Amino acid sequence: GAASGAGEVHIAFGSMGNGVQLDTDTVDWTLRDTVDGDGIGESLLVADVTGDGVADLLVGGSSLGSDHRGEVWVFEGPLSASTTIHTRSDAFAVLQGDEDDRIGSALAFDEDVDGDVLLAVGGRRSSSNDGVVHVVDPSSVTSGLNTLSSIATESLYGSDNEQFGTSVAFTEHGLAVGAPYHEDGTGDRVGRVHWFDYDGSTGNFAAAILFTGDGDIREVGQQVVNLGSANGTSQELVGIVAKEGDGSIGDV
Repeated sequence: GAASGAGEVHIAFGSMGNGVQLDTDTVDWTLRDTVDGDGIGESLLVADVTGDGVADLLVGGSSLGSDHRGEVWVFEGPLSASTTIHTRSDAFAVLQGDEDDRIGSALAFDEDVDGDVLLAVGGRRSSSNDGVVHVVDPSSVTSGLNTLSSIATESLYGSDNEQFGTSVAFTEHGLAVGAPYHEDGTGDRVGRVHWFDYDGSTGNFAAAILFTGDGDIREVGQQVVNLGSANGTSQELVGIVAKEGDGSIGDV
């Protein structure tokens, strides 16, 4: 079995009916960590990061690796049904943060951010909880261990204790980053979302807009999701998850 608190990822191919229980009969592919408390599976992403036209699986865990670095394991697609229990050693590539980065809390990928293919990896950072997002050109990811700060085209940082990088989502021309622990002047954890514009000609991000919660809407930025043109128009929408003032109910 898995180590205590290590975490597992289970994948079932094809359609599943309502109420189906995940077990050895219904699961086609399993990933298991082998270290106590590492918690693989904190974030998941299916995207063609290897550039071969086939979707790959990325699995993150902010407690993976030594010194709270965090890791993202990249498994090349296509995945095939197997009774084998997969582990870190089966990954095509491992993306690792620097000491205290705790990367792997959030993942995002887009094939056309102002003309560029980009991968974003968020980390809440444990020393100051300011948070970091490493933005990577997927073509720079190679087999084996990759240190994100070395291959990132840009690394974005938040402010102390706001846990910038808890969530990330690309937009057509930029990046939205959740920082749900941001506090207002009274010490309330209202949270906020940083919106960065991206210039494909220079490869640089620039801070553009801040969406901040208040006493009635708190911990803004728990999740950010690109909803595309979900309202039926050409307008791009981004969903932002927050909490009610008493923390008991979630809002989008």
